[in-house]
Amino acid sequence: MKKSLTEISVHPLTTIYIALSLILGRFSFVFGLFLLDIIHELFHAFGAYILGLKVEKISVLPIGCYAKIGDLEYASRKKQLIILLLGPLSFFFTSALIKYAYFKNLISIYGFENFNTINLFIMLFNLLPISPLDGGKITKIILSSFFNEKLSILISSLIGLIFGTIFVIKCLNIGQYVFALFICFYAIKNLIYQRREYFAFLLKRLIKKDFKEYKIRLNNHPVIYRFNNNYYQNGNMLIGESKIISQLLYKQKKNHLN
Repeated sequence: MKKSLTEISVHPLTTIYIALSLILGRFSFVFGLFLLDIIHELFHAFGAYILGLKVEKISVLPIGCYAKIGDLEYASRKKQLIILLLGPLSFFFTSALIKYAYFKNLISIYGFENFNTINLFIMLFNLLPISPLDGGKITKIILSSFFNEKLSILISSLIGLIFGTIFVIKCLNIGQYVFALFICFYAIKNLIYQRREYFAFLLKRLIKKDFKEYKIRLNNHPVIYRFNNNYYQNGNMLIGESKIISQLLYKQKKNHLN
């Protein structure tokens, strides 16, 4: 059942960020950032609506906007990729929009160049393979197609740290300190809390039991692959996913206590 948007919220730090941009003479960048990023998130929201997922909230954050889509991680791989890719693909729509505005003399050559720079920045930023950005989620989906969930989380966090380091250096060179801080925080956090993320995944997977679109996978080890209904083949015995997860949760808890 398709559902509509339920809530729009503005983070308190967003107003402070906008106020600082006015004081420091960077309001044109911030205005362009929020305007183009709203379009970016609306593309996500449109994709979610068409595919029958609920957009629970659109939050206006200091570094842009964020659309929270309910049950996105439990949708099929195809649906997730479509919704996530629609955001970066909005770059082409906004590029055409900027060009149209320039040809119609609605913006100056300075505005044209400024909006194009911001537009490219938003696309590249969101494609970074760092969760919770689009690129991070896409990377995890691709990795989860080949590796079990625990390994996927580890590899994606390492990839995020590498690309994050490169992007932070670029951000510092152009004076985008807020974005550099955001990337540093999440790149390091994702690596430090990978075990906690895996533990949370197992708990949610144990509760969520909708495997209609999942293919059955027989594993030789008690592991969980995200896009499969998993079974552990132990000799002549088949152990179902619920029991595998219970064993893994016990193991995780035991390792954490030690």
